[in-house]
Amino acid sequence: MTKRQLASVAKRVATKLGMFTSKGRLLVALPLDHTLKAVILDSSSYNADIFHAELFVQPLFIPERHIVLSVGWRVGGRAETWSGHDPDLIENLTTALAGEPCRFLSRIHSPADVAAAALSLNAAQNLGVQRVVGFAFAKAGNTSRAIQELTALLNLLGNRPGWEHEMAQQTRWLINQLRDDPQAVVSQFKRWETETAQALNVNELRSEQGH
Repeated sequence: MTKRQLASVAKRVATKLGMFTSKGRLLVALPLDHTLKAVILDSSSYNADIFHAELFVQPLFIPERHIVLSVGWRVGGRAETWSGHDPDLIENLTTALAGEPCRFLSRIHSPADVAAAALSLNAAQNLGVQRVVGFAFAKAGNTSRAIQELTALLNLLGNRPGWEHEMAQQTRWLINQLRDDPQAVVSQFKRWETETAQALNVNELRSEQGH
């Protein structure tokens, strides 16, 4: 399905589920503050008529230029697909999202909730999940737990090159700042939230909520 078609599906579903607003292919749970809680409708690479619905939780205080699906799951199971030709598509997708996906997202309010949500997936060896856990505890002000989880992230990263090396450098910086200048971390997180929201094209949704 095209992006325009998926955006139309998202808009129709959002009218039926009050916790969401649509933004292109995204269903964004409101209010939007420090963390993007959403579902993205993603076209299939092997069939033009079907798509996937991926639920995800992405903290805006982790600097990223793109949507990251580390914390979340494919709605309906990993093999689940949705057909644009299904006459009951909107009803069925709405029903699927109204269950555990909405319950999962509705429990997330604070940064500590973000950490708990990530931990609940039992994917501690996943770099993306571990990163979210560490950063979320730092954002929550739980310095000792944050350093513990960030150190675990460094152990997972090891001495790999490329983007993993960059992630390790950023993680070491955050650990040092948490120990030496926690206020600098608070300021940096605020900057990253704005920058990431802008990169993901959702910053105006934060503004509408007064953030």
